[in-house]
Amino acid sequence: AVRQLSCPSSFSIREVGVQDLFLRDGHGAYPRPGSSPLLHGLLLPRGAFECVVDVDGKRHTTTTSMATTKDAIVAANAIAVAFLKRTRVDQPWQSGKCGPRYLWTDAFAVCLLLGLHWRGCKIDWNKTEPIEAAVEVVRGVHGVLGKKRVEEGRGFVGTSICSETEGWLSQDRNQPIARGLRIGKKLPERKLHEPFDEQLEWERDGQYFHYLTKWIHALAQMAAATNDSKYAIQAAQLIKGIHWEFARGKPGGRHLAWKMSTDLSRALVPTQGHTDPLDGFVAYRHVQATLLYFGLGSKYSLESEIEDIRSMVTGKRFDTSDVLGMGCLLADACKVMHLCVRRNALGGDGYDKELPKLLLGLLRDAQIGLARVAEDAFRQAAPHRLAFREFGLSTGLQALPLMQKLVIELRREPDKCGLSKYDVQQVESMLSHLIEAHFWMVKEIHEFWAIDDHRKVGSWISHMDINEVMWATSLLPDGFIEMLF
Repeated sequence: AVRQLSCPSSFSIREVGVQDLFLRDGHGAYPRPGSSPLLHGLLLPRGAFECVVDVDGKRHTTTTSMATTKDAIVAANAIAVAFLKRTRVDQPWQSGKCGPRYLWTDAFAVCLLLGLHWRGCKIDWNKTEPIEAAVEVVRGVHGVLGKKRVEEGRGFVGTSICSETEGWLSQDRNQPIARGLRIGKKLPERKLHEPFDEQLEWERDGQYFHYLTKWIHALAQMAAATNDSKYAIQAAQLIKGIHWEFARGKPGGRHLAWKMSTDLSRALVPTQGHTDPLDGFVAYRHVQATLLYFGLGSKYSLESEIEDIRSMVTGKRFDTSDVLGMGCLLADACKVMHLCVRRNALGGDGYDKELPKLLLGLLRDAQIGLARVAEDAFRQAAPHRLAFREFGLSTGLQALPLMQKLVIELRREPDKCGLSKYDVQQVESMLSHLIEAHFWMVKEIHEFWAIDDHRKVGSWISHMDINEVMWATSLLPDGFIEMLF
C-alpha cells in the first residue's frame, strides 16, 4: 500500500528504458525489485496510466492524465535519467566521448529537467540536481551542434570537431551559437550539386528553423530558472544570427526557409513549415520579454526581427490536421497568454498590443484544427504511428487547463492585459469548449503508448531518445508550457 506519494529524493534505474522498471503479468505492471521504493505498491494496469493505490485503507484511482499525479513525476524522472545516461551528457564534448546530440530532443530534455527542478525533485545521475543536468545538456549542445561535423573537418573522431578553437559555425568566440546549431542528423547535409531526394533529406543534417525555435525557448527558460541572463543573451544572439538567413522574399511575400545548410549559405528546403512563423514570432517575443525582465531589452533589442516575422504571421491561419503542429499551436497560444498576463511586468514599451488579437485567433484555429485531428488521428496501428508527434499534441493539450488558470488573471484586470471584458469571455468560452471536446486525446495517447507491444515496434525503437523525452514531457509538461520568468 502507498501511504503517500511524493517527489523522489533519488531514483535508481538498472537498465536503459523506463519499460524495464516494471515486471508484468496478465493483470498489470509491478515495480521491479531494486527499483525506487516510491514505485512499490503501485499497480499500473495494462494499457493505462491510471494508478490504483491504497491510501489509509481507501482505494483511489488517478483521473484522466497521469501528468497530474505524483507517479507521473517518478516516471518522467526515470526517463530523464535514462536519457542522460544513454547520451553520456556527463562526458566533456571536447573529449569526443559525449553522446550524440539532437537539437529537438535536447531542447525538450532541458525543459523536462527544469520541470523536475521546479517540482523540487532529485535525480540519480552523477550526484547532481536537475538544473545542473540541464546546464550540462546546454553545454553539450553548444559544443557539439555549434560546430561542424567530422566529415567537414580533418578526421577528428566523434560527432563534431573536438578542438576548442576549430570548427565553430560562428567565427566570434564571444557568440558561439550566433550562426546557428546543427540538427544532429546522422547523415551529412546534401552537397551543392547533389540531387534532391525527399526521403533522404529527412535523414540529412543542416539547420531546421523549427528546431532552433525550440532551442531558443529552452534558453529563455534556462535564463529564468537559473536567474542568469547569459542564456537570454545567447538566445538573442542566435535569433539575430539566423533570422535574416532563413527569412526571404520581398515585402508582402516574406517567408521562412524550412531547412538551411549548416553554414546558412543556401536553402536546402526553401518552402516554409506551416507553423514556423508562429513559432518564431512567439519565441522572439518570449526572449525579448526575458531580456526586459533582466533589464537588457534595449541592449539586445529584437524589434527588427520581430517586426519582420510579424509580417509572416499577421492575418494568417495556423490550424492543421497534423498532430505535432496542433500541439505546437496550443503551446504557442499558452505562451501568448502568459505574455498578455505579464503586460505590467514588461512595461509599456515591451508589450505587444497585437498579442490579444493573436491569442483569440489561435484559439479559433485550435477549435478547427483539433476537430480535424480528432476525426483522422489514432486509427492506425503502432508501426504506422510516430509517438513523439502524438506526445507533442498531448503536451500542447495540457496547456489548456493552465490557460484556464491564466484567465483568472485576465478577468481581474482585462484592460491592463490588453483585452476587453468580451474578449476575456470569448477566451474562457473557447478554452472550456476545447477541454470538453478534445482533452480526452491526452488519455488516449498516454494509454496507447503505455502498452508494451506498442513500444516494441520499429517506429518507437528507431526514435528511442526523442520518443522517451517527449513522453516524459507529456507526463510532466511544466517546464515546457509554463513561462518561467
